[in-house]
Amino acid sequence: MIYKYTKLFPSICKNLEFRFSSPKELNDPFEGHIDYSSIENIASKMTWEIEFDKADLLEIAKAGIWFGDIRIFSLSKTCDSPLMWSHYADRHRGVVIGFNEADNFFNQDIIYHNESSFPSDKFGKLLPMQYGKKKIELMDSFKRLPILYKSEDWIYEQEVRFVLPKESVSSKTKNESGADIDLFKIPESTLVSIILGANCDSTDLVRDLQGLLKRNPRLSHVKIFKAEINLSYFIIDFKEIILD
Repeated sequence: MIYKYTKLFPSICKNLEFRFSSPKELNDPFEGHIDYSSIENIASKMTWEIEFDKADLLEIAKAGIWFGDIRIFSLSKTCDSPLMWSHYADRHRGVVIGFNEADNFFNQDIIYHNESSFPSDKFGKLLPMQYGKKKIELMDSFKRLPILYKSEDWIYEQEVRFVLPKESVSSKTKNESGADIDLFKIPESTLVSIILGANCDSTDLVRDLQGLLKRNPRLSHVKIFKAEINLSYFIIDFKEIILD
């Protein structure tokens, strides 16, 4: 199982469309960064003509290596992290949606015809994050993608990323500030469970979910749970909700 912490947006309830983010929209300020100190040495040894000079290379490394033509669906291997419930699921008022990681949707062979700096064989696959103390050096970035490498501070998230080409977008909407949000359709077969947050207004959410499941018989297998605060330990318990 893999999980998505989120608010229960209308796009999810109506069309099973989820937000996939541009790398620049992710919340880690070091996203895509590499160790630019190594570029000083590499650039000084360059004796051939190259499109970028030393200053260009340093600017790229400091700003981060961006893949503007991709969109990322960030998932987790865990559903019971109080920190993640707080950070990504609207302070325990949102939901965590469970997906079947063995579904064919998460193991696609995608032929991408446009040029991309992101490896085409990694599109449509679940890609576990790697963690470390030090940024990836420039020469290592060709083998270990910086977009899949983060500080050890983030290891608690147990993140898995699913990447699709930007051109695969299903539809667009706007956020509160009017900026575009890219939505991608996810098949019903991938969904396994929906967990309501401990602080959510479960009455409204259950009503919305009942409507979603009744409209779509292909979601009849999906189970609904309510998160509850454990009385003795700093852990979250889950209780199944039987819908009418």
